[in-house]
Amino acid sequence: MCRLLVFKGADPIQLCHLVTRPAHSIINQAFDSRLRLDATRAVNGDGFGVGWYDSTPDPELGNAPCIFTSVTPAWNNQNLQRIAEKIKSPLVFAHVRASTAGALSETNCHPWRYGRLMWMHNGQISEFSKIKRQVLASLPEPLFLFPQGHTDSEFAFAVFLSHLGDPLQTEPFSYKELRDAMLSTIHDFNTWSRAAGIREPSLMNFCVTDGQSIICTRYVSSKHDQAASLYFSSGTSFYEHSPGTYRMVKTDKREKIIVVASEPLTFEKADWMEIPTNTLVCITPKMNVLQLPILDEYALGKGEAGVRSPTFALKTGYPPSVSGATAAANGAGIGGAAASEDVAASPPTPSRPLHVVLASTGSVASVKIPLIVEALLKHANVRVQVVATDASLHFYDRTSIARLSATHSSSGPEGEEVQDEAYSVATLAAENRAASLSTAPPTRLPRAHLWTNSDEWSSFRTVGDPVLHIELRRWADVVLVAPCSANTLAKLSGGICDDLLTSFMRALGPETPVVVCPAMNTLMWMHPLTEGQVRTVREVLGYEVRGPVEKRLACGDTGVGAMIEWTEVVREVVDRFGLVKEQGTGEEGTGE
Repeated sequence: MCRLLVFKGADPIQLCHLVTRPAHSIINQAFDSRLRLDATRAVNGDGFGVGWYDSTPDPELGNAPCIFTSVTPAWNNQNLQRIAEKIKSPLVFAHVRASTAGALSETNCHPWRYGRLMWMHNGQISEFSKIKRQVLASLPEPLFLFPQGHTDSEFAFAVFLSHLGDPLQTEPFSYKELRDAMLSTIHDFNTWSRAAGIREPSLMNFCVTDGQSIICTRYVSSKHDQAASLYFSSGTSFYEHSPGTYRMVKTDKREKIIVVASEPLTFEKADWMEIPTNTLVCITPKMNVLQLPILDEYALGKGEAGVRSPTFALKTGYPPSVSGATAAANGAGIGGAAASEDVAASPPTPSRPLHVVLASTGSVASVKIPLIVEALLKHANVRVQVVATDASLHFYDRTSIARLSATHSSSGPEGEEVQDEAYSVATLAAENRAASLSTAPPTRLPRAHLWTNSDEWSSFRTVGDPVLHIELRRWADVVLVAPCSANTLAKLSGGICDDLLTSFMRALGPETPVVVCPAMNTLMWMHPLTEGQVRTVREVLGYEVRGPVEKRLACGDTGVGAMIEWTEVVREVVDRFGLVKEQGTGEEGTGE
């Protein structure tokens, strides 16, 4: 099981901030992989390599990357430690190796270079010895003697080079040329494996760059299996806020830093996105990121089951993701009882709408609540319960939620929808009971409803009566705290439950995903207490935190503290659950 890392930045970065200093740097992953379940491969100790490009072009030095490799364990190499402290680069590849093919030698260590191109691989070409002759036969004369080692990975690089018009050209390639060559390389290996009767899938997480564009793949030649893990993170700065602890900060929509890695470098869940299996990622010279599905015979077609098993990747020592590894370790595969929130959530169905709880708090950004509700209701089979603090109701009309519910509701064979004013805690409890028994609810239900503190006690008279914050907990599929004021953030981190919202949040189980979107004045966000509160909700409570961002605030100040765009809040749900627009509500998307 190898581990790899790709960095591209608008500004150069010291190598130490990527490969040595982070608590979960690629060097530490060599012996402390969070995704390792293969006891036969205790560490990635079969060598390592780091490749980088110069910060400023120098005609005398040329445009080829510099590469440092060694067969010694990465964590025990003093030269790597020294180099990493003194070199800065805007584009870095790093790799630690646990060999599956090829002897222990520097010629077998990733990455490799050819002209201005650099390449590395995490995975394996299954039964490579059976197709090696065909691979060599496909190479043109200049590339026939290029592979100096014996790994499947280096031969894959040679095949990739064969699909470029002139792999030694001095000018940069277009990202489309690199993309097409990568897809052709994957196609070639699939064709050769099929012709050789090889049944075991190949894991092809490839990365290539010409110093300007980058192409990465997360791929397995199977319709039923997950590929080896691959994650993505981007932002405007990547900094060390305490020794060994790094954060990716995003203060605006510009991408100034992009990282792709086999495992996250930080323990901040919200910083990282898992790249889907059988996906190609393009990073352009202008720092644009394009994510494209690889549409070949192993792509899932319409109507085909969308769940891939982690079993093969785990068996071969290439765990597919934190969630897949955890589920398998606990004896529950994808979709089992132990499946993590990182596993793609199931989309809603006509018989079971998606239940979204939207918490609004005492921040000016609560003016966006009606917009968020309306955008969600434009998607099929979605219902929203708004839980509002008293302070939040200063910023929008509470009756707007009922109006939106009526606008986006329809009657059907079950009868007319229950009116918003008739929807009560007792109705919610009856709905939950029906769901637990897998029976139809007693009546058609509103698409959206708003609850306040006074509702917590309105229907509770004696022991046995339904309790609103518990019924909401039973109902919720996903929770959005958007906006999250400084006051609510402090309460959540301290476990205080003195109103409906905080009691509901305290009652939530770990299986319900929660996304928190802070919104407050810049000085409140920069207050020394805030950092610890955010760390608690992330690391202790397991909530995902999005934002805040920098902009001109409602009070007139300019700085970090504003809630992310309300359309991005909606996108959190749309993308996670695969929501689709209802007919007649506009283009696919968030509803903006």
